[in-house]
Amino acid sequence: MKKIWWKAAALALCFALTLAGCGGAQPARPGSAPAQSEVPPGMAVAYGVVLDYTDGTLIFRTNSGLEYVLKLSKSTFLPEGGLAAGARVEVVYSGSLDGKGENRPDIYRVSASRTQAIDPVYTASTIDGVVTQAALNDTAIRTAGGQEYTFTTADNVQALRDGARKGMWVRIVFDGPLEGSDTSGVIVRSVLECAVQPDAVQTLVTVRSYDEAGHTMTVQASDGTRYTFGTEFVEFDTPNGFRTGGQVVVYSRGQLVAEESGEPQALVYRVGDVRLSPVRQLEGIVERAEEDGGLVLHLYDGRVLTVYGRVSGTQEELDTGDVVRVSYIGELAGTDTRQMKVQKIELRTAALDAETSVLGTVRQASGTAITLEAAGGGTLRFSQLAAGGEISARLKAGDMVRVYYTGWLGTPQNVSDTSGAKVVRAAFAYD
Repeated sequence: MKKIWWKAAALALCFALTLAGCGGAQPARPGSAPAQSEVPPGMAVAYGVVLDYTDGTLIFRTNSGLEYVLKLSKSTFLPEGGLAAGARVEVVYSGSLDGKGENRPDIYRVSASRTQAIDPVYTASTIDGVVTQAALNDTAIRTAGGQEYTFTTADNVQALRDGARKGMWVRIVFDGPLEGSDTSGVIVRSVLECAVQPDAVQTLVTVRSYDEAGHTMTVQASDGTRYTFGTEFVEFDTPNGFRTGGQVVVYSRGQLVAEESGEPQALVYRVGDVRLSPVRQLEGIVERAEEDGGLVLHLYDGRVLTVYGRVSGTQEELDTGDVVRVSYIGELAGTDTRQMKVQKIELRTAALDAETSVLGTVRQASGTAITLEAAGGGTLRFSQLAAGGEISARLKAGDMVRVYYTGWLGTPQNVSDTSGAKVVRAAFAYD
């Protein structure tokens, strides 16, 4: 009886020493992790989402958008079900998350956050708006519809040349559902300047009238077409002002809509001094190369152009589906390229990696097809999926989404032709 008691005591002591760490670092066992609310003295907590977890290496994005590659030890406590990409987690650690060498962080615990994992339909959502306040880690915007939001944005997610500034139109790409004006449940991926996004159109026009008090401007293109748009949230990049009869460049989401058409006007982001941007740019998707050296491009607003110029930065021929950027001087009037002189053509994204997007309202959606009322006008029906592409069954009529696709939209005969496009995914968008 004494022998049995002695063995039991020895086993209990050994087990206690193991828990105390005297038996060496051991992998966490189910139920052995400390309470989620427990944070040992001297340690800190970071909240965010798992991007990847492989062989003890965790790639982690914080709620403020910072990304870290963390090495976990055998003594790190993990959730019972393990770690999966997209899971919301709390990381308890000592040291500094961006520390190196001797200063690298010691990860004490990674536990499932009380916030649920991000549903795929809420990944890569977008919202466009004018910056009303730009602080160190916060960006406040107002959308064209007048809604106001404040997003937590770390430095590394701001893909802006000189940072966000008041009056700038930006696109915020984020993961997570946006509920009302509450942004606490989202994680920002990037902050982009709308005026340099693929679906931004630059139009050289002459100012015909400007009502500063009424926030409206009327301009005229070289073919005589007049356009009128609101200017309340427009960024004016005209240091020397402008006058009636002077030329400016209008940046809009989609092609400007003629005054007499009665259709809703495209969203105008910026009016710029033509002298500040003598070289303009457009992006398009390659359909084919002509025998005479012309390059047939599909633009993001449905136009199809043939441009002539030398491709720089690559020794290889362009393939169908490649995305290129064309820098030019002069004027592009609709599809008339006679007044534009190409400076250079650059490969932006190879066909296999090229994703474009279009904004619109869902009319009908299934797992393999989606019909969209495009924000720029027209009805688009996508019925082809890219490899690995998906359309969430959770989307319903009336949802505003951004459909990401490879290939191009439109033909000279039909601007709503989607036969050249394959859907990668559809994500919620907010306006």
